[in-house]
Amino acid sequence: MHHTFLFEEGLWRAEGFYVDGTNTVLRAEGTIRITHEEAVWINQGSLRLLLPTPVEFQNRYEIVPFEEGRDYTTWHSLNPVIGTLLGKIVLVDDSFISQYESQGGHYTGSEYLLQVSESMYRNRGFAFKDDRRISSWAVELTRVE
Repeated sequence: MHHTFLFEEGLWRAEGFYVDGTNTVLRAEGTIRITHEEAVWINQGSLRLLLPTPVEFQNRYEIVPFEEGRDYTTWHSLNPVIGTLLGKIVLVDDSFISQYESQGGHYTGSEYLLQVSESMYRNRGFAFKDDRRISSWAVELTRVE
């Protein structure tokens, strides 16, 4: 099986749950669009928490394309609340593993994507502010285009 997430342009649907900093479990859904530009791959996504008044998070990651023969790369993102995030992604067999830190180091996190099939990945992750967990999540990503 070859990796289709990140390495191919496409639209992915996310469904699962999100756990906030108070351990409240919330249903979540969203989308991720992967596009390739000449010098950068864009991961543009949104995750909606299914509350009576839904809350939506939006992210745009700019990923340096994997160089030939390398199993790792870097990315960055500008979050309006947290600031600039700097991350690394490593490809390990059937999984992508990513970790990040904000400039200043107050925010850190990690996530992984496990490939189930060419059209499905399992995504798990967490985020911390200093020594406090502020979120974690478990979602399934299904390719829709």
